[in-house]
Amino acid sequence: MPATTTPPRGTTPMAALARVLFWGAVLATVAGVSYVIRGNVLGLGRFSQTAAVLELIQSEYVEETSPDDLTRATIAGMLGQLDDPNSLYVPPGPASQFQRRIRGDYVGIGVQIVRRDGFVTVVTPIAGSPAARAGVLAGDRIVAVEGVDVTESATDEVVTLISGPKGEAVRLDVDRDGAIEQFDIVRDDIRTESVKGLKRLDAEGAWRHALDADRGIAYVRITQFTTGTTAATAAAIERARTQLPELRGLVLDLRGNPGGIIDEAAGVADLFVRDGAIVSTQRREQTGDVLRARPRAEFDGPVLVLIDGASASGSEIVAGALLELRGESAAALGTRTFGKGSVQGVYNLPDGGTLKLTEAMYALPSGRIIQRQPDSGVWGVDPSPGMLVPLRDGDGPRLGRLYAQLDEVGAADADGGVPADAWDSPAALLSAIDDPQLAAAHAAMLGKLETGGWLRVGGDPLTGTQALRLAQAQRALDRIRAEERRLVEEIERLSTGGGGDDAEPDAS
Repeated sequence: MPATTTPPRGTTPMAALARVLFWGAVLATVAGVSYVIRGNVLGLGRFSQTAAVLELIQSEYVEETSPDDLTRATIAGMLGQLDDPNSLYVPPGPASQFQRRIRGDYVGIGVQIVRRDGFVTVVTPIAGSPAARAGVLAGDRIVAVEGVDVTESATDEVVTLISGPKGEAVRLDVDRDGAIEQFDIVRDDIRTESVKGLKRLDAEGAWRHALDADRGIAYVRITQFTTGTTAATAAAIERARTQLPELRGLVLDLRGNPGGIIDEAAGVADLFVRDGAIVSTQRREQTGDVLRARPRAEFDGPVLVLIDGASASGSEIVAGALLELRGESAAALGTRTFGKGSVQGVYNLPDGGTLKLTEAMYALPSGRIIQRQPDSGVWGVDPSPGMLVPLRDGDGPRLGRLYAQLDEVGAADADGGVPADAWDSPAALLSAIDDPQLAAAHAAMLGKLETGGWLRVGGDPLTGTQALRLAQAQRALDRIRAEERRLVEEIERLSTGGGGDDAEPDAS
């Protein structure tokens, strides 16, 4: 006889049949769902698991979820895996600000940031911006925005927190050499007038470029490479010619210049060189674009470029191109540049956001990469031999305020405390401004014009192993200081009974 199955006690044959039909339907449903997911998975290739997880969370998770939030979290996860602070996603809100920033006009506080050595670090405040006027400096580490800790945040998240309506203030806590300083900065229109001189002469864009009229030395400062910077630089050179009996030498100040539009940076370099590859890009599997000089130049005389640790990207391209293509007719003075040599493509996404993705590395005419790598002692652009001239302690904030005052239109203190008669004498002017790097640049240029050789006015830059060991020691010291601050805060919190596993709950 065929075997029979005895229903459990208290279960009728019809109930047993219903149970079998129920579980059969469940298994069929699961199989169907699996088949559908499998079909979708097979159609999506290598991203099938991501798509499957997103679909399951959206349809089956116990709480309702936002598909936009899930998608953006997925994007953030993918970009985080790249370990590249320059590849980032900008949400739809700040995206329009981001696009305007590329062009050179936006609402904000006027500060460029990057994640460096584990901190959100100020590359530079834009000259004349609310951040610059408030006293924010290159190298400041932003640790909080409006009281929100951002020490572990991506740069795009920090940009989002800083962004907001014009006329409203945003509070920044910054770590400067181990001390926390707080700034309340009012957002404003940031329209980057990228090419400047020593002093603003009128509201229409005229500047004083004469540094030493008797010896024919001019001064041009470029704060950022935005749309029109090349044309504005050419105009500044022509204006300098009208202010001098003869234009014999030019001091090109790129200190604090964070870069900007690559074509504009190459265009500025092209004003001073007649031949050669100004900059090239190196991509993953192919040689990238090469921007070459055209057989013309606005100025063939000696050029001395001022650089510092906040000179980045486009300013490094200009400085490097002049040093490598002009030979002895160009030199660089100051300190080593930032080392930001990665190329980002900018893509508009369907949600209105923007993806900024590193696609290549910039290379100088010699083929050397600008980008600072963790284990390399070579990056950026170094000062020329005998031209390592750092600023003194306290010079940065003071000079930032002085140049901001000289930039302003119609301000009562537009001379920045520089006596009116000092502008008639190069020695008096340099003494009143008291900028060690500018004074050294003037002395070096005098040597070049009088003897044909650049005068040694400082030390030789650290290179190779020395530079790497210095950078590593600085990073180690930064980590020690950060841990010390954390421990001091923990000790203060515990000593005052503030929290901890054994803390008593608050009375209600």
